[in-house]
Amino acid sequence: DDDGEVLVLFNSSTAPVSAQVEVEPGSLRWQALRGDCAARSSAPASVAVRVPPLDYLVCKSVP
Repeated sequence: DDDGEVLVLFNSSTAPVSAQVEVEPGSLRWQALRGDCAARSSAPASVAVRVPPLDYLVCKSVP
């Protein structure tokens, strides 16, 4: 898909949440559409995220 991959990550907790999220292997670079997204995948097919309490992120892969 030429439009890239979009991650929408929600945190309904009152504590920050960190995780490794599985993504498409070709999704290597990321652009934040909302919040603070990692600029690059942390490993093949995986991106590290940290979602602040009661917040959300929107991240889009870029070619």
